[in-house]
Amino acid sequence: MAQEITDPGVTAAVAAAMSADAPPEEIAAPGSFELFRLDVSEVVVVRVGEGHLLIESWQEGRGVRTAQR
Repeated sequence: MAQEITDPGVTAAVAAAMSADAPPEEIAAPGSFELFRLDVSEVVVVRVGEGHLLIESWQEGRGVRTAQR
């Protein structure tokens, strides 16, 4: 589930944190982006390796698991 964050104080703090180490051309101004809070319970990343797929998954309460296929 995604929830949009519209609080100007929160978006300003996020913009400042994102810009702390960014080069000048990548600095985000508050209000120039949309900000969402996500409630994530599972994430899967699949990458192509040499002759195989690398599948990394994370589930809340279970942690990270890695598999090759």
